[in-house]
Amino acid sequence: MAVSRSQQRGEPCTAVQIGYRDELRRLRYSSHSQLRHHWQLYDLEIWLSQGGRSFGDLTAHRFDEFLSEQRERGERLVAQRGSAVLLTYLRSQGLIPEEEKAVDLSPLGRLMDEYHIYLRDQRSLHPETIKNYDRAAAYFLKTLRLTDISEVAALSEEIIRRWTIMISSQRTCMSPRELLSCTRSLLRFLHLRGIIAAPLAQAIAPYRSYRGAQLPKYLLPKETERLLDKGCNRDTLAGQRDYAILLLLYRLALRACEVAALTLDDIDWRAGEIRVRGKGPKLDRMPLPADVGEALATYLRHHDFAFGDRHVFHTLRAPFVPVSRKVASRVVALAAKRIGLAHVGAHRLRHSAATAMLQSGASLYEVGEALRHQQSDTTAIYAKVDQKALLLVARPWPGSES
Repeated sequence: MAVSRSQQRGEPCTAVQIGYRDELRRLRYSSHSQLRHHWQLYDLEIWLSQGGRSFGDLTAHRFDEFLSEQRERGERLVAQRGSAVLLTYLRSQGLIPEEEKAVDLSPLGRLMDEYHIYLRDQRSLHPETIKNYDRAAAYFLKTLRLTDISEVAALSEEIIRRWTIMISSQRTCMSPRELLSCTRSLLRFLHLRGIIAAPLAQAIAPYRSYRGAQLPKYLLPKETERLLDKGCNRDTLAGQRDYAILLLLYRLALRACEVAALTLDDIDWRAGEIRVRGKGPKLDRMPLPADVGEALATYLRHHDFAFGDRHVFHTLRAPFVPVSRKVASRVVALAAKRIGLAHVGAHRLRHSAATAMLQSGASLYEVGEALRHQQSDTTAIYAKVDQKALLLVARPWPGSES
């Protein structure tokens, strides 16, 4: 059993230490890691008392000061990421106040809050997508040095055009195509709210690109088969988890974010179905193939859900948290690297699934239904990889043998 420094020195454990010990056990930290976390809590209590403070005076900034002093004394017991577990626990117990986010109470700040709510409630965008729109709005206001609603109201088509030209020649917070698209959304909102009189969104010219100019990148059937067979060591829990993720991405053509969001409640074993949380609030029910169900069952039988979270996939080190879409994509990249393939992400498997369906005789409509595309134009890009269908409509080159 892990013991704290207070126990080693014969001092009674505090209620906070006892509660934190139970939390570390719940998070399944090893005995050695529990000991190091206990020492950090004990040192923090001493550091606060020496400064005449209590837990109620602790902020993220002061906690960083404590960690800095630990490092200077050569007593860095827990890494920065692990230290966040202590702060989270103390906040959950109401021992330290929640970290207050900086709130802009200016009229323009409140207007941006309204824009955030509009994106969430009226457009029903995904929280991660809303973050991109918020970031683009902040970048737009910053680069034009707009600090008041009156300055926003004075925007004109000429100003918008000059801004568009300016960002095309410099590095921005996101891709130019995405930034311009998000800015159009902001300008439409401002016009809708009556802040700007003219529909200035039309002043942003479409980003010049050739839609569908490139072929979708996909894996050949032999590469996909090798990835599934050799990419994961299914004798380990990590390999069983990764194999299940690969099958979901390929056999069901799920997005990485959809795999990350999957919960135990989304799997209907009796009906052989799985519920997928798509873009925005959209929910879809899809059939659960036998091999995918078997891979999930194998992983779940060996996975310990003692910490209570209902997500299917978790990180494999304490603190155990649900995987993110980045982790799901990294699973694909690492599996591909093991078999000698480079630069393969989660979306490549989605493209590979669509291509395999077409080559097996499925129509574009059926592919669009399987990929849950909302618009047929999105599926049309796969028409270029259906070589058999293209040969039927291809005409001989003038002057060549027919």
